[in-house]
Amino acid sequence: MLCYKDTNFTAASIPPTMNISCDVLGRFVIYYNSRKNLSPINHDYSPKVFNNLCEVEVYGCPIGVYGANCDIPCPRNCTYCNYITGKCLGDCSLGYSGHSCENYVRKNLALHRPTTELYPFSSKNPSGKLVDGMKSNLAYAGGQCTATLENKEIAMWRVDLERISQVERIVVYARTDNKKWDANNGFRARFLGFTVAVSNKTDHTDGTICYHDKHHTIYTLPAVMDITCVAVGRYVIFYNERINGLKYPKGYSPHAFVDLCEVEVYGCPSPQYGYKEPQCTLPCIFTCKECE
Repeated sequence: MLCYKDTNFTAASIPPTMNISCDVLGRFVIYYNSRKNLSPINHDYSPKVFNNLCEVEVYGCPIGVYGANCDIPCPRNCTYCNYITGKCLGDCSLGYSGHSCENYVRKNLALHRPTTELYPFSSKNPSGKLVDGMKSNLAYAGGQCTATLENKEIAMWRVDLERISQVERIVVYARTDNKKWDANNGFRARFLGFTVAVSNKTDHTDGTICYHDKHHTIYTLPAVMDITCVAVGRYVIFYNERINGLKYPKGYSPHAFVDLCEVEVYGCPSPQYGYKEPQCTLPCIFTCKECE
């Protein structure tokens, strides 16, 4: 990006200090001068080119923050923003639009779709509870969550989107029983280590692993996981395991569970339509089979 090119100053008018506004994103700042193809009217210019400088200062903020002290985060779904005002300058995250990337118009592809679960705890709270759009009560007794049986090595839940779709974002709401979500909440230990995958088959290993929790502890794991996942598939699968004989990190529950209250899947319902356009109405170019 060209920030400034001097075309108007003369030897009598050019100042010794130049303060240039340049609101761009980049890694390198380059000063350049030339005497190639010099016009005869530029009689004030030196015949040769020089770097006669004493200081170059570049002000701004690292990507993702703004403000006087560069300590205010840019809008959540904005790639980068103006370092003074915070106005979004870069692309918004997939599906978002607006000056601050505040608009999100993608539909929940999982809403009211068919679901399957291994070892359901009760038919009163079936696996479909996770795609009913209800998540105001995160307790099993509230009728908006599901659970699986005790003493199992494997826990699995999946939703069938009923067609191959472009997935971009998956939001998973853990069961908390409406208690404080801290290290003393036993559902945190059950949630640790989970995997979310997108696949064209019902096997979670035969697809795209969107997220596998390997780094959280009972002190850091959030109750709501908002996962960015760029994948194409029909099934979204939640999986966890506690295989007998394998050693798991400290804080993990001894057995595997599906203790969730909602799973939302956002993207475009057809892989022939692109991510960048929020309404999912812009087709991919005719030479490509699927958008990236």
